[in-house]
Amino acid sequence: LVALSIYSHVTVDEYCNQTITDLKDFSDKKISGDALTKSWRERKEKMSAYVNHDFLDQITLYIGQMTLGDNHEDENFIVARKNIETLIKLIQEEQKLAAHSFY
Repeated sequence: LVALSIYSHVTVDEYCNQTITDLKDFSDKKISGDALTKSWRERKEKMSAYVNHDFLDQITLYIGQMTLGDNHEDENFIVARKNIETLIKLIQEEQKLAAHSFY
């Protein structure tokens, strides 16, 4: 149980950090919208056993909004990105190891 909790924390934290990096790269036009969507889909599938599905689904919707347009300075783009970052922080907070995680 302890090993599973530690594994889930490390895995989810790593995927969240990778997603933040991909968001920055997409905002800087270093990767395409398709690459962002594909990498998120893979991570979402792997995290689904450990994370609240509502958070994952909301992130998927926001990524869809971000990849629709070409204007990365658009207000909707910026709001979607900030919402994703907030959801990722919530996921990471939810995954933090604490004594109650093991009981």
